Amino acid sequence: ECSVVLLNVCFERPLAIIRSEKTPAASQGKGSSSSPRSAAEILSIHGINIDTTSSSQRQKEFALRQELEMKQKKLQMMQQEEVRTKGIYDNAAAPGGLVESQATIQESKRQYHVAQQAREKAQKEVNDAKQLYANEISKTSKQLGKSTDGGATGESPRSMNTVALELQHQGFKLVETLISNDPGYLQNHNDVVRAFRWLWRSKGRHLRLLHEESMPPRYHNESKILANFLVNYSEAYANDVDVLFDLLRIFLQPTATDFSFVKTFLQKTVSEVLSVDQKRHVMARFFALLASEGTEETKVLSIQLLVLPMLQSDFEKIISKPCHDDGQPPSKGSWINERSSSEDYRNLTGRRKNVTKAVGETKDVVVDEKIIRKFVKDALFRGGQNSRHYGDRLNVELLKLSSILLEYIWANMIDHRKDLIKFAWNLLKSEDVNTKHWAYVNVSSFVSVFETPAKIILQVYVALLRAHQQDSKELVRSALDILLPALPRRLQTEDFQKAMKYTNKIIYEEGNSVPQLAHIWQTITRHPSIFFFHRHHFVPHMVNSLNKLGLPPNSPQENRDL
Repeated sequence: ECSVVLLNVCFERPLAIIRSEKTPAASQGKGSSSSPRSAAEILSIHGINIDTTSSSQRQKEFALRQELEMKQKKLQMMQQEEVRTKGIYDNAAAPGGLVESQATIQESKRQYHVAQQAREKAQKEVNDAKQLYANEISKTSKQLGKSTDGGATGESPRSMNTVALELQHQGFKLVETLISNDPGYLQNHNDVVRAFRWLWRSKGRHLRLLHEESMPPRYHNESKILANFLVNYSEAYANDVDVLFDLLRIFLQPTATDFSFVKTFLQKTVSEVLSVDQKRHVMARFFALLASEGTEETKVLSIQLLVLPMLQSDFEKIISKPCHDDGQPPSKGSWINERSSSEDYRNLTGRRKNVTKAVGETKDVVVDEKIIRKFVKDALFRGGQNSRHYGDRLNVELLKLSSILLEYIWANMIDHRKDLIKFAWNLLKSEDVNTKHWAYVNVSSFVSVFETPAKIILQVYVALLRAHQQDSKELVRSALDILLPALPRRLQTEDFQKAMKYTNKIIYEEGNSVPQLAHIWQTITRHPSIFFFHRHHFVPHMVNSLNKLGLPPNSPQENRDL
């Protein structure tokens, strides 16, 4: 009964607006169905008044609040100084203590009185600032109340004026207090949980966050309070994975409030808290989101903050177990982020066998054959035929997801290798630099685990050697670190010699470009075992390159180290 009263008193207005938005005909009123509301009217309904007068009042209110906070900090400093000087004076004047001269006692007494007067002055300034701030709040409340209550007629809900915003704010504080003192509060009050989830998804909260500068500063923490509530709810009800996707909404637009705690919670939850069945529910929810008409940014965030951390953690847990198949100890970290070599490849073989075995058992890891098939057929392609047309950012995230699957469970994806290379190969033609070079990373990952025609391998290798632009430097380096150790295994002797000749040819033809020259020599020095037996091609160019790379006074430190 108390929770019902709480909702009716503190959240009646926002919940009524949410209900009216779910029934558009009623929200327009009986006589106004033919005249939709203007943008200003919609904002006003949700407590956002963007006229110049109100904006200046809010700026004044914000300035007064900042001044109050500064004076409160000053008061704290004065109080600390008073305590410090009083302690010195008491020690000097105490009987039985150290023998102090009368001058020292008088000086410590004087300093104490000065600190006392400064504290009293600071206290008065704080009281005056509080009064000014309270008067401004009252003034704004009266004016905003008049402007927002007067226009509601018929069946349309009343607008969110300052009174409604204040009631909602106090309601949040009450629920926060109840949760902190009653661990079982959420389990016993489903009506409050349901109402708060409505508020989180509501158009009003979203608009107030977007127009934060037009809201009284007191109410800027609405989204943060609701986010904390959903975090607490998710900790209590881990089976409800929809909450994790709901929390992604907060990253859809930039805000002055710090929501990094939400990101940390999401990544920790999917990595350490959820069971295998719960993680599979996350994957099912992700595939449903990907097939929906939702915003692309939400789909991107779901991969970045939920799916990738979950799979990475899941695979690493399997890798951390000893591998008994070939006796090779597992290497640490992600393959894509490592500096690869032939020895790394042997270690990675042991890692992959460990994970592949677990996937075959379908009990230790999230990804099973069903999820792999759904990812390739439904996420990358529609029914295995028509390629989906995603935006650049979503394509990049899907390439990352494909790469991590190729890295850890390539053996389980043999039946889908044609679809995988088709998806990545099409994106090599992308005009977006980031998408294009992530496609190169993905194709390099594919080559490292599957037999690939020599013509394709050489084409990718030459393209990566020529890609020396600064904005794609790290991705190109990662792609080459994956591809180069695979060349001796994937190419016949004749084709491997072609790769060495292409390298030599690019040095000869484009050696006048210092960035191009540095890129190729960095590639060679990162993989010396690949090029050593063909060193006769490179030593003459190496000597000639020294002057260009290291001697000029404006030469970058990286080139000098090279």
